[in-house]
Amino acid sequence: MIIKKHILDSLKYFDERYNDSLTSASPNNSIYYSKLALLEYCGWIEESMDLIIRRSVKNKLITQYFRDNLEKQIIRKNHGFHYENNFLPMLIKSVGLQKAEKVHSFLDTNNHLQILKSELESVKGRRDDAAHTRITGTTPTYDTPSVVIARLQRTYPILKVMYSEICKL
Repeated sequence: MIIKKHILDSLKYFDERYNDSLTSASPNNSIYYSKLALLEYCGWIEESMDLIIRRSVKNKLITQYFRDNLEKQIIRKNHGFHYENNFLPMLIKSVGLQKAEKVHSFLDTNNHLQILKSELESVKGRRDDAAHTRITGTTPTYDTPSVVIARLQRTYPILKVMYSEICKL
């Protein structure tokens, strides 16, 4: 099951620190909390996708060899959370093309797929900016932790539905 309590607690913590930092002497603190919130959120998305893939074959893989293969060759070799480039290939490799199509079609007919793809694409660009820039000498802008919390509120229900559909396979 995908749990949002821990990520939500972290984002709320960053949001409180962000708000406190607006009155502090160091202007960079608010930027740091924004970056941390975004990076934590993206890490949570990746972990949630990994969990969905693990659940897709739970109790279906009989030998340790294939359970290890799932971890080493499918999950650990994936570094990202883009739907088309990261999640869908993992899903196809773990459950097969036909079952992946069922999940994909279900998400598409309920408009979840378009929302998820759009959200992941948007946050990926922001994440890359946050992960590959330094604060010194620039005036970067990042989503505030409260905006990241709003993003979580949009993606969590869709990831939860994905998990539920995977459990039905």
